[in-house]
Amino acid sequence: MIASGSRLTRQKPQVRRVERGRHWRPRLLEYWVACVIVPLFHYFRPQCFIGLFNILGKCVYLLMPARRKIALENLGRTFRNEKTESELRRIVKASVSSLLLSTAENVWFRHVLRGSAGIHSVNEMIENVSPFSDQARAIHESTGGCIFVTPHLGCYTLLPYLFTAIGIPLTIPIQELGNDYIQQRWCPLNAAPSTGGEIFVPKTNSLAHLRASLRHGRSVGLMADQRTMRGLAVEFMGCTAPTTPIPAMLGVSLNRPILVGACCRSSGGNRYRLILHEPIWADPNREAKAEIVRLTQEVNRKMGVMIRDFPDQYLWLHNRWKAYRVQKNRARHSSFTHGS
Repeated sequence: MIASGSRLTRQKPQVRRVERGRHWRPRLLEYWVACVIVPLFHYFRPQCFIGLFNILGKCVYLLMPARRKIALENLGRTFRNEKTESELRRIVKASVSSLLLSTAENVWFRHVLRGSAGIHSVNEMIENVSPFSDQARAIHESTGGCIFVTPHLGCYTLLPYLFTAIGIPLTIPIQELGNDYIQQRWCPLNAAPSTGGEIFVPKTNSLAHLRASLRHGRSVGLMADQRTMRGLAVEFMGCTAPTTPIPAMLGVSLNRPILVGACCRSSGGNRYRLILHEPIWADPNREAKAEIVRLTQEVNRKMGVMIRDFPDQYLWLHNRWKAYRVQKNRARHSSFTHGS
């Protein structure tokens, strides 16, 4: 997506040639498995697969000891003495099941919300869709575009298509997939955007795309809960963690509000609950660097509240608090806030 004069246009996606390295056979197998499974997600509600994903979650817990260790360490760091070992193990298994379920939800909701019925097709599944839609749309229209931030929590894949269905054009940076075969067929980067709706851009060097989108009256959607080498070392759920400053940078430089929210499952996964916190605004009277740190910390705090409320739906497998990266970023944080 590029800015051209007063118009915002979408760059033609660059389709990569599939490289056949020494690991091409496992990737091809993954592709053929996806070819069988993904069409099922179009026609059956995600809840039909909950039992299967629960079994797969237990299998992953047993067969991936390194990730299991990371998840248990993350949970232990977050909850300390609040939960027993058995509770932590249960949360890890549920977390894996939640991640798998989000894949089915992504395919199904994209298919349904882009249909003729739109938002009306999922009203009975989402508890508070009307007040959420009214609040989000009002903020978007009054500010000329805002910054939506969500963690990898619950049904996070629903939000881009939901915003399109309620009339909020959204630009979302996403990471390319690790499988070239799947990338070329299903990655949103290679798909045409819906009219006036969501646009996906490559996550690498996406800041210019996001700035252009906000200047042209679009909102942007970001996932700000993952580790990054270029992040600020600020508190995340009680421990220092490198965190992306991009939402705060956009909020400060363009004077746009940051909205932290999520879509979480309730009633055993059969219904969904939308969460949207009050907007976070930059203080124009404060020094920009210090304000970026403050906003980043506030985003982390609001995400942490939601994650603690729904811990079994969060992505604990990610090494969020990797020590050596935190140590590197402490120096970055210090120079960022106290440098000349």
